[in-house]
Amino acid sequence: MTRYCMWVVRSILFILLAGCSLPLSAQPFGDLLWIKQFGMEARNLQISLDGRWVVLGQTLYRASPDLWHLEPAAVLDGRACFAGNHLLAVAEPRGVVLRHLPSLRPVVALPDTGSVSASDDGKWLLTVVRSTQRFLAPRELHVWQTAPLRLRFSLPLENNLPEPVLSADGGMLAYPVPAGIGWYTSIDVVVMRLSDVREVARFHPAGYVHSLALSPRGDRIAISTATRLNVYETASQRLLYAFDNDGTPFNVVRFSPNGQYLAAAASGYEWLGGWKLWSLTDGSPVASEETSPLDVYTLGFSPDSGSLWVAFQRTVKRVDTLSGSLVDTWFLPRLGTPLGFTPDSQQVVGLDGQEVLFTRLEDGTLQRRVRLPENSAFYTSALSPDARFIGLVSYDVYPYELRVYELTEPMATLAWSIPLAGDLLQLAFSPDGVRLFGVEDTGKLRAWFCADGSEDPSVPDIYSYPIALSGDGRLLAGRTGTSWVVRQLPDYTVLYTLPESGSVQFSADGRFLVATRVSFSELRVMVYDALTGNLLGGRSFTQPGDFVPPFSVSPSPNGEQLLVRWGNRLLFFRMPSPVVVLGWRYVPTGWHPGYSVSFSPNGKYLLLGDFALLRSPTGDDSVGGYVQIPGWVGVAPEHLRYTLRRYETGEVVDEGTLSLDPRGLTSSLLFSIPAPSGRYWLTVSGKPFLTRTVEASGSTLRVTLLAGDIDGDNEVTLFDFGRLVAAFGSIAGEERYDIDADLDGDGEITLWDFAWLVRSFGLVGDE
Repeated sequence: MTRYCMWVVRSILFILLAGCSLPLSAQPFGDLLWIKQFGMEARNLQISLDGRWVVLGQTLYRASPDLWHLEPAAVLDGRACFAGNHLLAVAEPRGVVLRHLPSLRPVVALPDTGSVSASDDGKWLLTVVRSTQRFLAPRELHVWQTAPLRLRFSLPLENNLPEPVLSADGGMLAYPVPAGIGWYTSIDVVVMRLSDVREVARFHPAGYVHSLALSPRGDRIAISTATRLNVYETASQRLLYAFDNDGTPFNVVRFSPNGQYLAAAASGYEWLGGWKLWSLTDGSPVASEETSPLDVYTLGFSPDSGSLWVAFQRTVKRVDTLSGSLVDTWFLPRLGTPLGFTPDSQQVVGLDGQEVLFTRLEDGTLQRRVRLPENSAFYTSALSPDARFIGLVSYDVYPYELRVYELTEPMATLAWSIPLAGDLLQLAFSPDGVRLFGVEDTGKLRAWFCADGSEDPSVPDIYSYPIALSGDGRLLAGRTGTSWVVRQLPDYTVLYTLPESGSVQFSADGRFLVATRVSFSELRVMVYDALTGNLLGGRSFTQPGDFVPPFSVSPSPNGEQLLVRWGNRLLFFRMPSPVVVLGWRYVPTGWHPGYSVSFSPNGKYLLLGDFALLRSPTGDDSVGGYVQIPGWVGVAPEHLRYTLRRYETGEVVDEGTLSLDPRGLTSSLLFSIPAPSGRYWLTVSGKPFLTRTVEASGSTLRVTLLAGDIDGDNEVTLFDFGRLVAAFGSIAGEERYDIDADLDGDGEITLWDFAWLVRSFGLVGDE
């Protein structure tokens, strides 16, 4: 008992004198080297109440004190909302995951797969999921309480109705219900009080309801219909304001945090789009703007209600709510649609509207910006192998014309142009840069000499789309019907045909051809000898359900690895037979419609779509096994780091974030790391676990991690006990909660955590 009191006294002194801070750890998708804006398709804008964090699309930003200078912090695996100042709820493909801020480590994973929203204090969560009772309703609304976490109740929901909304204080819930026969044109809106799950109001708006919004306390409700935006007093159902929408229904409606302003936006329609801002003091308009119908993505207010944020595809505008004047415009950090890399693998080249952007791979900084003399939202394009020229066809500009520009600064110079009878579906430079191939909208193959734009008369009458060129320039593959025909250049002799293949691509050295075939929920990947067409190996990928998730396939430049993106996993296989799994990484998928993953020419980096760069693992072998965490009941840790060193010399061969497969028991998690063949020391570390080093010599490894190292000094001492005492009794989302003191991962600091600390007390981790 005396020793316990001494622990308490010393711990309290440590907390008072030293304090503690929690820096942002590695974000949840491996070793991303840098991030650009990602996932604006999610049409999501969220600002934390303390103004420290902003979510745009599927990108999390750290905000400056003035809430305008934003630094990308993480890529998210779905739409997200803040559940208080210390939790982020993310609607990931596996379910809704509550992540701790600022560490972004997962705390709780709900089984619900669907949208999520939360009250300002994070004590209430709404999820909309696919119903298990589909004969009653296709969707369900689940209402969760988070302290402690439990499902409070659920309600059936129809499809094609606006999302339910929650008041900021968590007191009221509003959701649409069909009003008898002909529900798609007759919809009621029910307002429910969550404290006693009682209906307090039911509205009968005329016509289809496009969106809903509740004021912060739920005392007012805004209902957007085809002709008007009506604001009612909830209790009395009295109409307060009826705002005209100029014939375009508002599908985004937001109350300001102080309840004094209302903003609405119309986007995604074929007709005019735009946004409006009103004062709810007297219903007077404050500001408005007409835009392209596809350009306004979403709206959001600053925590002090002093400014309205209007998010567009490429920019965010900040509008002063008092005067309605434009305060500032922020340009989203973008890479542009990737066209290719510079020959030295130092830069990636992207097309962003009217500009060609050169971004340095090492740190993601913009190096060059070349402006094109034309402006088009729709291009068929190709970059020359030396990254000096770009070929373009604008298919929203008539008459059609193929133009090749030299990428000089600041304005590109037209090298040559030729008229076209129709659009080109695809452009591709030959690897030597001598010819530019194009496929007409009829499927006819054409080629032009890059020096002067003269047409190559040797191209036979071939109809194929799409096409693929081998890295050595010797082979051309083109799809005809459901088959791919592989020809030898320069005489276009047919070598072989691959039946029923969806897509093909060659390895950079021209040795292999990788083909895919999709059938219902199965993806089949096959590797062929590029010259003979002999099948060298294949593998099938399936998942439960009736669809194939987003996927892409890419062979590494050295031909050692085959990378398969399957949903939100990157799988690395040994070439040429993709049987042995060398390792995996997790990448964001979420609401994004799909993106490719490609190797840089030197194989050191992986480019994820147009938004991030990942360090590429190397090697034709793997080090793998299980990480065992006694007593761990939480979500699989995503922040653990590994270091791989040669057994004989201690030389570091590889290091990075350890991707654990969460599909098994959370206390025993599978991992695999691509590496060259050899004998190694594997070190695994990360708070609150003691560092563990084991010999890796080919057999299946078992790495046991013991919890208790809260302060990260690789030993369990009184200082760790002090951190646990300071957080004792707290739960995830509270100010006092210390995720490093949550030794069993259950989202609470309890006697169970104290027991695990006592078990490890006095232990020291490996070097």
